[in-house]
Amino acid sequence: MLFGRLSRNAAWLTRYAGMPAAEADAAAPALAEAHRASLLVSARWMHVMASFERALYADPEQDLNGLWWDLVERFQLVRRPDDRDEPDWAAKIHFSVAPVYYHNYLLGEMTASQLQAHILDVVLGGGPDARERFVSSREVGRFMREQVYATGASLDWRATLERATGRQLDPAPFIAELA
Repeated sequence: MLFGRLSRNAAWLTRYAGMPAAEADAAAPALAEAHRASLLVSARWMHVMASFERALYADPEQDLNGLWWDLVERFQLVRRPDDRDEPDWAAKIHFSVAPVYYHNYLLGEMTASQLQAHILDVVLGGGPDARERFVSSREVGRFMREQVYATGASLDWRATLERATGRQLDPAPFIAELA
């Protein structure tokens, strides 16, 4: 998820995708807003799925249609259709092909935000050109190789993140991206 974000990074688009610098710079504010909007929409959806599954497995006999729309209204702010009582929740293929998985997407985005913030602020020292250096500095590769990848399977993801950034998973960098 950390590297998937590069498709919305003006410096990356110029350096690796061949986009003219002036065009990439002009698109940068819209790219940043698209990233923020994507995180916000995704986070709301992930909460629906994770909350629904938790409640589904705790009590599969409850009114699942009502539960689904209660959660959609709460987290996505989407009003349920009038006079509808159909198993809309069952149309989500994730329940059968990847059950109890959606929370991992949110954890992944939070981890990516924390790693990105650490790289920009600590590894690269911050500054107005940190995003440019994020895609061009060997320090980023060195950091990832030595602090993240070198542990292999010897540490779980939580310990690896803490080792790399000096702190446990923290929602603050993710929330900052949403602000």
